[in-house]
Amino acid sequence: MTPRLFTWTQTHRMRYALQPSDLSLRYLLPLVALLVLTMLPSLGLGSTQSPSIIVNPQLNITNISRNKARSIFSMRLREWPDGTPIVVYVLPDQTQQHRDFVQKILAMFPHQLRRHWDRYVYTGIGQAPIEVATNSEMVERVNNTAGAIGYAEEESTDAKIRIVPLD
Repeated sequence: MTPRLFTWTQTHRMRYALQPSDLSLRYLLPLVALLVLTMLPSLGLGSTQSPSIIVNPQLNITNISRNKARSIFSMRLREWPDGTPIVVYVLPDQTQQHRDFVQKILAMFPHQLRRHWDRYVYTGIGQAPIEVATNSEMVERVNNTAGAIGYAEEESTDAKIRIVPLD
């Protein structure tokens, strides 16, 4: 009788254990690709255009702080320092540009901003911003409305609109 080197349970575990040869490129490559694609938006590599705050050219605004931008876009601040009423334009919540603006510029999540708007509307103390369909409509409406503010990708703006940097 030959001596056994392993018991039955050890042999069974070794037989069904995952071997390094089982982790072929066929399984690893899609996993790595999926990981890279899910990390692109968080790294800012998914889109090359960055959203910027735009205002009506008649406003005497040269820069704006992040806190003031949050107050304006959450509809808490309703007048400019000179007394002109603020008119806020936004894109639909589902657009990537809106999500980028809220996350990168306002440092909030879109659902937080929507919650502010809904609270003001449903309690009757304020109103939601005006929603426009496209980036070009945003630029046109901000340009033609006194006291207007919105956001657009810098590449899509023209000379007649004022881009306001953050402090």
